[in-house]
Amino acid sequence: MKVAVICPFPEYFAGTLAEHGDETVILGEADMAYERLKNDDIDAILVCGCERRIPSDIISSEIKCINVHFSILPYGRGPEPLLSSIVNGEPTGVTVFRMTDETDAGPIIGRKEFPMDPGCDTLRQLMDRAFDTAASLIKEIWGDIRAGRCCEEPQTGRGSSHDSKDADRIFGLAVGMSGKPVNEFLEKAGGIVMGSEIFL
Repeated sequence: MKVAVICPFPEYFAGTLAEHGDETVILGEADMAYERLKNDDIDAILVCGCERRIPSDIISSEIKCINVHFSILPYGRGPEPLLSSIVNGEPTGVTVFRMTDETDAGPIIGRKEFPMDPGCDTLRQLMDRAFDTAASLIKEIWGDIRAGRCCEEPQTGRGSSHDSKDADRIFGLAVGMSGKPVNEFLEKAGGIVMGSEIFL
């Protein structure tokens, strides 16, 4: 299978893809055009940390569109989900889901939480932990995804959603604080809540 990986750190997933005999094609966000993917005979897209929406004609095509999202969906729908989880006091973790036209609302294929100690962990350490968790989760479920036998669950229950304005505001506060304990970041955020609660 030929897999396009759109991620700032594709090396986290390259090993698993290679183990399954898949050919990895590293793409940038600017390369997400259906004709480009079709001409390259892409069978699947694995997206992680992509700020742009995947075009509808790709999502509705025969190409498998898989998103690795740094929150426990349905919490943290929207950009900068890890920061959203931190400031909103929501579970920290990773969700793998099949993309649909609605932002971060597709059926869940796998989820895995990771711990956070606000007094000790830094933002950088949490981002590293998120990527490590994502790599571990993809390793567990990629065989089922590529074989078309993965179990998909609809997103249900309580969650949260935010937009790019919320994300830009909180990301601006996080700049320069990657090496600081999470508690210091939360102090600077001053009780900001990102987005709004949703019930599914």
